Amino acid sequence: MESHEESEINGPHSMGTTIIGVTYNGGVVLGADSRTSTGIYVANRASDKITQLTDNVYLCRSGSAADSQTVSDYVRYFLHQHTIQLGQPATVKVAANLVRLLSYSNKNMLQTGMIIGGWDKYEGGKIYGVPLGGTLLELPFTIGGSGSTYLYGFFDQAWKEGMTQEEAEQLVVKAVSLAIARDGASGGVVRTVTINSEGVTRKYNPEDKLPRWHEELEPQNSLLDILHLLSTENALCCHEVNVASDPFLMCIVGVFSTAGNTSSLKDTHQTGFFTELNRSTLDQKGIDGSGAWKNSAGRQLKNLVMTER
Repeated sequence: MESHEESEINGPHSMGTTIIGVTYNGGVVLGADSRTSTGIYVANRASDKITQLTDNVYLCRSGSAADSQTVSDYVRYFLHQHTIQLGQPATVKVAANLVRLLSYSNKNMLQTGMIIGGWDKYEGGKIYGVPLGGTLLELPFTIGGSGSTYLYGFFDQAWKEGMTQEEAEQLVVKAVSLAIARDGASGGVVRTVTINSEGVTRKYNPEDKLPRWHEELEPQNSLLDILHLLSTENALCCHEVNVASDPFLMCIVGVFSTAGNTSSLKDTHQTGFFTELNRSTLDQKGIDGSGAWKNSAGRQLKNLVMTER
């Protein structure tokens, strides 16, 4: 019998995902993250979830990777036959209806939600959503996948009619990066596809270039930052200082103990783990021998120390 970890590794590949489709004045922008997971494990960190159906229609996939790939393969084949018969490219609506037909006819077996976007000469840029179950929805913008739960309020506020191409692309990248910050099943890079009368443009946004949010942000003005500013090459030495009677020094060197607990301080000093601060260096950097805080850096450090305590 498989263990829990083996069952997670050998489980079905799922694209717990963030996918987005947005219309703008002249076309559409599709966007997606790149993380494919198998249970709690990341199976692929750079997958492409935006699949080409025709020259002018693309599909964003979420849910079961196998199901969504199978549907897109069938739709691509049918659209190819349709194009040969008509002698012209299929419209976005035709592609969306084929996705809807396959999804609804097999709704008891498929676990996938998709977004269809494209441009045609009859209706211009169009976005259609086909969520789990096979319903077809024509929308000015739509979002899907596990990361979409964090984005509904954001899109209600940020989306506007008549956006430019640049505004739509920035909105999609910002939205996917927000979902990545909150949703553990979304991650990796952000891929976008812009479709308009001039053709198709693919863009790749690497992870280190994405905007950071919430706990992803680097800490600013933390205790470690200020200590780094206060420190010099000669800041640490082995002069004898009565640290036990100096609570602020205990906080600075990271020994959060009660004043007067000299035995524990002695033990840490004997093991070589505890190093004392040069009193003259502290005096130069804003802390005098009596524990006063001279300059702004010293006062800022005092506030942080008192908060820690």
